[in-house]
Amino acid sequence: MYRILFALVELAAAGVFLLPLFLLYGKFTAHSRMQIFCSILFGFYFAAVLALVGFPSILDHSPDVTLHLVPLAGIPADFKNACLNVLLFIPLGLFLPLLWDSCQSLRRTLLFTLCVTLFIELSQLFTLRATDINDILTNLAGAAIGYFLAKHAAKVLPAAASPNGKEPILLCTITAAVFFFAQPFVSAFFWELLL
Repeated sequence: MYRILFALVELAAAGVFLLPLFLLYGKFTAHSRMQIFCSILFGFYFAAVLALVGFPSILDHSPDVTLHLVPLAGIPADFKNACLNVLLFIPLGLFLPLLWDSCQSLRRTLLFTLCVTLFIELSQLFTLRATDINDILTNLAGAAIGYFLAKHAAKVLPAAASPNGKEPILLCTITAAVFFFAQPFVSAFFWELLL
């Protein structure tokens, strides 16, 4: 329960910066209000992912190299965490093909997921968390499930796809930059109010 509260406070702190940035971004790039809404939703989803995985910040980073590089080792012992990783990345697999034309293939969706996951795992070298090959595998599995759900949902939902293939990369970059540089200052203020 504390992990969820922590993620919500961190997400709210990031939202102070993200919402205006995404609205401004949407004003210049989106073709409809639905695309602006979907971009904001995607950005906040990615912010929640960063909050849950303990993304480092300018105020709180300490190098700690803990690597787990043997695939599938430890999954039975930590099955709950593996399932949570799968669940955490199902929305990414849903968002990508539903929102962007450039991610219509499973290969493209998994390639984007791999890049995001590698970015997250490498950032964990600057936290007290382990960098784990199993996290990469379970995140890819979650995105694949999300992709197939998106392909099924695309048959019943109106298309919201945008032709701009660089948009998900840019939204993830904006979100990560806010989390690293700006969010920690507002987060400290929010935690003072709560405690």
